[in-house]
Amino acid sequence: MEKYITNNLFNKYMRKYQKKTIEFYDKNVKEYKKNTDPLMNPEWLKKFTKYLPSKGRILDAGCAYGRDCDFFVKKEFDTYGIDLSEEMIKKAKKSINNCKFSVMDVLHLDFEDSFFDGIWSSATLLHLKKEDARKALAEFNRVLKKKGLLYLDMKEGEGEETLKDPRYSKTEKFYSYFREAELKELLKERGFEIADHVCSSKATKYHYTKVIYLIAKKAHSSTN
Repeated sequence: MEKYITNNLFNKYMRKYQKKTIEFYDKNVKEYKKNTDPLMNPEWLKKFTKYLPSKGRILDAGCAYGRDCDFFVKKEFDTYGIDLSEEMIKKAKKSINNCKFSVMDVLHLDFEDSFFDGIWSSATLLHLKKEDARKALAEFNRVLKKKGLLYLDMKEGEGEETLKDPRYSKTEKFYSYFREAELKELLKERGFEIADHVCSSKATKYHYTKVIYLIAKKAHSSTN
């Protein structure tokens, strides 16, 4: 049986390997916001929202302090934001109006089937083991409407590791890495087809590995 973190700091579904990662986000809200505000990606936000229905329903899965939720709200989308970091969600609730924020696990989405027109998941599944990323994609598929859109960005590479992040005093966080072909095959298996993608090798202070950016469309329901 899987062991979950059950104290007041962590969601009841938390896997043990996620503990240090979520502790980092809980303890570094201000610094993380300062470092990632400049990394907002308007190009892909515009691509993603361009094909969604006017005032459609969007889930930001792994919303942190709500940076991208604010963009969706200002575009008049019906916006939901979830994250496992309680402190990030507290910050989001204080900062952004007209968005429904919840502490929630992407592996256990508390939403009805076919509820969302789009799911935006930026730098979220990269903190899951690959077997759990697969499960999260099945949940995304379940709550997306027919032909609903999914945005992902992931670190390009191989394997999984707990890494001491040099950007934050070498705080440990868990990462999984995907090759382009591997990620495309996983999405196909989970009932998605790729609509747009790119693998960026641009080095920045924050992105010290290649990043895969993609938009996928729900092609059919995932069966497991």
